[in-house]
Amino acid sequence: MNLLINLDVDDLEKAVHFYSSVFGLRVGRSFGAFGVEMVGSSAPIYLLVKAPGTPALPTASQRRSYERHWTGQARTHG
Repeated sequence: MNLLINLDVDDLEKAVHFYSSVFGLRVGRSFGAFGVEMVGSSAPIYLLVKAPGTPALPTASQRRSYERHWTGQARTHG
C-alpha cells in the first residue's frame, strides 16, 4: 500500500517550519504559493494552502477553521 497525506494549512511558511523542526522532514517538491511536499517519513506529506472560511468539502456547508482544536490535557491533583 502506498500512502500520502494531504494537510490543509493557512500559513505555508509556518507549517514547513513546524514539520521540519518537530518531525525532521524536509521539503521535497514545491508547488509555489499553493503548497509543498514534505519528505523524510514513510509517506509524503503535502501541505496545501487553503484559506480560512473556504468550504472544507464541495458538498458540505462546513468551513475551514484553523483555530486550535480541543485536545485533552493531563491534570495533576495536589
